[in-house]
Amino acid sequence: MLVTLINWIYIFLTSYIIGFFVLPRISGLIVKGCSPSFNWCDRVVAGLVIATVYAQIFSLFSGLGIAANVVMVIFCLTAAYIDRNRIKEELILRRKVAGDTTPQKIIRALLVVIGAVLFVLNLMYTADSSFHYDTGLYHAQSIHWLEDYGIIKGLGLIHVRFAYNSAYYPLCALYSMRDLMGGQSLHGMSGFISMILCMYAVYGWIRKCDAVSACIRLAPVFYFLICLLEITSPESDFVTIFLFIWMMIRLAEVGHSTDEDNRLAGLCLLAICSFSLVGFKLSAAGFALVTIWPLVILIKKRQWKSIILCGCLAAMMVLPYVIRNVIICGWPVYPFAHFDMFDVPWKFAKETLESDANEISVWAGLVHSGGAGGGSMIEWLRYWWDEQVLAARLFVSSFLLSLPVAVVCVFIRSKWFFKYLMAVMLASIVFYLIKAPLIRYGYGPVLVFPLMTMGFVLEASMGSKKAVAIFISVFVSAVILLPSLYSTKELLKFDIEESGRFSFSDQLISQIDYPAANVREVDWYGHTVYLPNKGDQCWYYAFPSSPYHECFDNNMPISDDLADGVIRTDSIR
Repeated sequence: MLVTLINWIYIFLTSYIIGFFVLPRISGLIVKGCSPSFNWCDRVVAGLVIATVYAQIFSLFSGLGIAANVVMVIFCLTAAYIDRNRIKEELILRRKVAGDTTPQKIIRALLVVIGAVLFVLNLMYTADSSFHYDTGLYHAQSIHWLEDYGIIKGLGLIHVRFAYNSAYYPLCALYSMRDLMGGQSLHGMSGFISMILCMYAVYGWIRKCDAVSACIRLAPVFYFLICLLEITSPESDFVTIFLFIWMMIRLAEVGHSTDEDNRLAGLCLLAICSFSLVGFKLSAAGFALVTIWPLVILIKKRQWKSIILCGCLAAMMVLPYVIRNVIICGWPVYPFAHFDMFDVPWKFAKETLESDANEISVWAGLVHSGGAGGGSMIEWLRYWWDEQVLAARLFVSSFLLSLPVAVVCVFIRSKWFFKYLMAVMLASIVFYLIKAPLIRYGYGPVLVFPLMTMGFVLEASMGSKKAVAIFISVFVSAVILLPSLYSTKELLKFDIEESGRFSFSDQLISQIDYPAANVREVDWYGHTVYLPNKGDQCWYYAFPSSPYHECFDNNMPISDDLADGVIRTDSIR
């Protein structure tokens, strides 16, 4: 746990300094003269998003080891020196705010205790918990490749899942600290992001906040309990859902801002940030629709320079992801075969993309019917519902119960911006059902939508003195929330029972390491590579490896140095 905590401190300091330095400068360029207030979580999240872009770019030229960290630390030290006066002012202001505001001491103390408990739980389970199955399949190997080589040509030929190319793995590799840990690659990023969002959610209730964002703040805690037993895994689903939830909290808060310029700058920054989700998980691409609102405002104001700037920054979120995809598999966006733009000797066959896309699409999601598809949407939904565990069904039930209430809210609420946010989330749900109908991909809108609806109901009743209106609002909120609360209780019970197999005392200093894989050595054109003796998991240390023998049989290294890449054997005939 101590090693994990030190790793978290390093992640926090670097990301906070980067965000502290960059955010006010970008906002000042987008809307001249504006100075929106950024909280500590804004800076950390912005820093992580920027660090992700940096890690992806660095991986194009070299491995993500100590050199990448040295460059980043030099930047952080320079930025801290340039902003030293601002940092001093910030610390003084924080002390004044902390000393002046003492609302409801009992509730404040309770929230502090809850936050502390969540911090410790995040730390414990990040230091020692189970790994997601896909971590042994390809997450750990992806990070190992990034640490050793960065991105190499044709990497996806060794393992097709490398072509999923989540931007999260370069970020994990950047902060894995393998060079300082004697060869152990740390994997504390998922736990760090979970901890940050839980702290932001709980401690946000201490200060006065609007009902909508206050309700959405329950979502990080719910989601932490969902993924608690696997939070140590470098799983891209976790970071995507947590950032989705954070952006919805901030959009609700910014939407209540009365300063038009600061509100616009905040919306633009969040819209730019939404594009980072595309690199983390392609199934979250639907959320990028939040860009339409600030874009329309900028067009009405004829602020063409701001539009160009925001467009360039949004492109920077996505461009490294696209370039890395081309290098990995020869296609800009995997597994979409619609953009056939490059002819390289490591290019995937079009049939490979189409097959993989069909496998994860809605109609191929009919597991119980062999993935044959062809049925109606109602038939598919029945199969899909039967496959879900009880907890997932209850969360989905909360979402379904909130839909008719949300429709009523659309007609009675005056602010169109919040109606628009609800529409974006519904669009995200539809995109998710069409493209990637695994429940773990859709927890963001499934958790947030009912909570946002509950916030609308509570906010609508605040100005009413009628007891009936208040009773109805509380009743409706309780009905919406009840399935989620029961599901969370069951998850917590399960987590406590399962925790008996974890020996947290064994990880008081260190973090649990990746398991050893059951593999065999194979000679591949003079290189020692590994194949699993059973199943398809190779984990981290059996490197390089592939779960499929044909990946080595049908491909070959470009040269004696693996850093030069891999090509198909039929491409040289």
